[in-house]
Amino acid sequence: MKLNYSVGSTCRIHAFVFLAAIIGVSVLSSCSKDNDGLFTASTRPFHSVKDHVSGTSLYWDNSDRVRINNGSYSISIDAGDHNRATINATDVTSYGGNYYASYPAEISGIGVDGTVSFDLPRKEVYTTSGSNQVIHNVMAAKASDGHFDFENLCALLHFQLKASGEGVGAKLYAIEVSSDKPLCGNFNAAYSGGAWNVSVTSPSSDTLRTLHFSTPVELGTSSTDFYIVVPPVSGATRFRLRYVMEHSSSVLVFDKVKTDAISFSKNMIYHFVENTYNGTNMEFGASASVAPLAMDGTEANPILISSATTWDAASANLSNGSKHLALVNDIEVDATISTLAATLDGGGHTVTLTTQNTSLFTNINGGNVKDLRIEALQAVTNPVYSSPSSKYFGVLACQAYSGASIENCVSNVDISWTVGATAGFLGGLCGNADGCTFVNCRNEGNISSDAYHIGGIVGELRNSSTLSGCSNSGSITFATTTNYGSTVLCGGIAGETSGGSTLTGCINRGTITVSGSHTKTKTYVGGLFGQVKNNISNCMNYGNIVCNATDTYDKYIGGICGAHDQTTAATILNCGNEGNISMGDGVTKMYAGGIIGKDTYMHVKNSYAFCDIEGNTAAGVVAYGGTLFDATDIYNCYHYGSLVATSAYGIAGLSNGSYKLQLSYCYCNAGTICHSSCNLVTGNNALTDAFTVSGGGNLYEVLNTQWVSGWKGWRNGDTHVVFE
Repeated sequence: MKLNYSVGSTCRIHAFVFLAAIIGVSVLSSCSKDNDGLFTASTRPFHSVKDHVSGTSLYWDNSDRVRINNGSYSISIDAGDHNRATINATDVTSYGGNYYASYPAEISGIGVDGTVSFDLPRKEVYTTSGSNQVIHNVMAAKASDGHFDFENLCALLHFQLKASGEGVGAKLYAIEVSSDKPLCGNFNAAYSGGAWNVSVTSPSSDTLRTLHFSTPVELGTSSTDFYIVVPPVSGATRFRLRYVMEHSSSVLVFDKVKTDAISFSKNMIYHFVENTYNGTNMEFGASASVAPLAMDGTEANPILISSATTWDAASANLSNGSKHLALVNDIEVDATISTLAATLDGGGHTVTLTTQNTSLFTNINGGNVKDLRIEALQAVTNPVYSSPSSKYFGVLACQAYSGASIENCVSNVDISWTVGATAGFLGGLCGNADGCTFVNCRNEGNISSDAYHIGGIVGELRNSSTLSGCSNSGSITFATTTNYGSTVLCGGIAGETSGGSTLTGCINRGTITVSGSHTKTKTYVGGLFGQVKNNISNCMNYGNIVCNATDTYDKYIGGICGAHDQTTAATILNCGNEGNISMGDGVTKMYAGGIIGKDTYMHVKNSYAFCDIEGNTAAGVVAYGGTLFDATDIYNCYHYGSLVATSAYGIAGLSNGSYKLQLSYCYCNAGTICHSSCNLVTGNNALTDAFTVSGGGNLYEVLNTQWVSGWKGWRNGDTHVVFE
């Protein structure tokens, strides 16, 4: 595509007088030049039941200057290419008493045939400036005959809301719309036959669009205008409008449902106007008055929370396993809740902990938390943990058990905790989890402690738990001078995992540092997991690992995990490490492996380490083997990077006992010793550079030769071979 541009349309939507719930007047778009030489879009009334936001008459020629969000830009078009494109602009601001139209925040692709794919978000956050609302509208353009032709690809829903009597001063938190046809998600737009055609690719259940206000809107006696963007909808037989507000320390929800046929066409505005909250009910015009929903805590009617006041009022329900609660706004919380057994839907909102050193919950007993972000006014420095004998802490919960589920939750809290000689379990989200599920969770805070179980997500994971799609970006530091009686376990995701747990699709990007000196214990550190007793699949580490610990006990460091020290076999599959491993002065007995530090019975397959490794003993994949190497193999793996060690091995390091590793189809730097001693060595080779196998051939091709169903394929990346 030879099209270089930064353009947008400035579409001013004037105030109109609307007479009914879903009727209105229309405007046609035209173009004119201002005195500053910039094109702007203007509107004029038209005698239709709908409004045109834009049309194909709205265009700019090559080299014209245009106004976008109060900025000036120039267009460059290669008319001979006849390219089609979608305009991508982000932040948009109100302008005077009018509004600017904007474009998709994200575009997933533009096809050579002019097809574009973009995402209409589930939730829009609207800001206010006086009485103005920011409008995000989706438009597209095609290039032909030396100019851009624009067309609006979505429909715009317009709402007017006010208050009367006792209702004046009520705060509006959100407007939601849903239907039996998709109103959000991915949809495609293709230019053909002289027009853009829009097709929704979302599943039929993807129906909810939410207009959420970062600052609640206080309702007055004059109407306030609100807008929601939706893709074209044809033949919907159910449409629901929901207002969520707070009044007199109570959350109120008003629903209005249309069950007759309704359609929303692109380029059009549809009006839902003169809705009035009277302090008791919501009046939808002169003919309908709706009472607030009875929020009984069922899944269909959860108890809604909009502020600290309503959180306190609803908190008694959090320990009831049959109740459902949901946030409709960011809130602040000043006290820990003892037990969560209910289902809490954060709705993408943030809970801010205002009291230092507290967690949101002490225990999650079979409860469910999803779509919640946790922050704090101050860093945690001396946390209040669950009990004096067992010190557990995480900012979401100290402990979770009995089938608890945590999904799409984020911790953005820094933690610094000196535990001392007593055992400590510390995770960004949870200290200890037993029989629990963590899905797509993230830790963004920095963690520093001498707790002997430390993980970015959870300190210790036990008994058939799951870590799936979780990530850590915060730094993790372990340091102690205490005489520990147990092994130190530290990982970017979890310190230790056991009991048939599932570990898949996790990523660490944070630096992990171990320092200090103690006199009683070993140290296991991994980019993702300190010690595991389970299979690991599809995980990546990008964070560097630094060992400055000067004690005289063994230290097992691995890019994926520190150790598998069990008599039951497990597998590392489709994993990669791109974080360097290094050690400081005075460090002894450090065994550093690009994938795993100590391997007692762990198969490593279809995995790689692209990193520099330093240690007393260093190896590209496995640094040290225990005494149970029977049938344990390293298969279809590679390491590329420097090895700095007294004993350095390209793939497999020292082994102990009568059983040896089986090493097949593995590749490492030319000039290095591939292994110390292995029973079976098949098809291994050296690398002359990051992409080329000694004797000729591409690394990704030889790796793909050994491909097995369920394994990831390989390809050339920018600097090294990576997974497809």
